[in-house]
Amino acid sequence: QSPNSKFDFLPMWQFTGWCVLMALLVILFCMLLNMLFNAICRNKMTSLVLTLAILLLGMGIAQPANTETWYAWLPFTYFNPVDILSGYTSYTYLNGILTLGISCGLLQHAGSSGKRMQHKKIRSPAAASASFNVCETTYHSIR
Repeated sequence: QSPNSKFDFLPMWQFTGWCVLMALLVILFCMLLNMLFNAICRNKMTSLVLTLAILLLGMGIAQPANTETWYAWLPFTYFNPVDILSGYTSYTYLNGILTLGISCGLLQHAGSSGKRMQHKKIRSPAAASASFNVCETTYHSIR
């Protein structure tokens, strides 16, 4: 007997589909978190260590026994979709999908902004002049 009697007769294929959907959002969240740290650090190993540290810290903070309202907005709270769907936690599936979706959107925006900032390099006038001179001499040598 599960704590939520409405899910006692949920077909297994439907339960599995909902779990897979939330698991894919969790994987996407982890991937985007790593992408953000990779854009900030520019070092793959450092970004991987930072991602793992944040994930472990977040999973340690967001235990299922915590029932305060602000825990519902931590994406780490929804890393176990089976417990969420079974009703063993006080958090709803819809809140999990919304929280993970919003978190993924924010991480995607922050990560892509970080990547764009890497490509924009502020060059001094001397460096711009040097690159122009190289292009000009290449142009004259081809002619």
